[in-house]
Amino acid sequence: MKTSHKIGWRVSEFWQSTMVEFFDCIEAQNEMADEGSDTGAPSGSEMNRLIAEYGR
Repeated sequence: MKTSHKIGWRVSEFWQSTMVEFFDCIEAQNEMADEGSDTGAPSGSEMNRLIAEYGR
């Protein structure tokens, strides 16, 4: 029941939930975990720093 613990549900809530409720909860948890993270391409200055640090 690691998943139910991670999303803050008691075991009984997990087993009583529908698949839609479960996946809605998982999606919301993933969105909250992603807030503020920048997954875009690195800027030119970031690329220069990475090349300098790790080479070509």
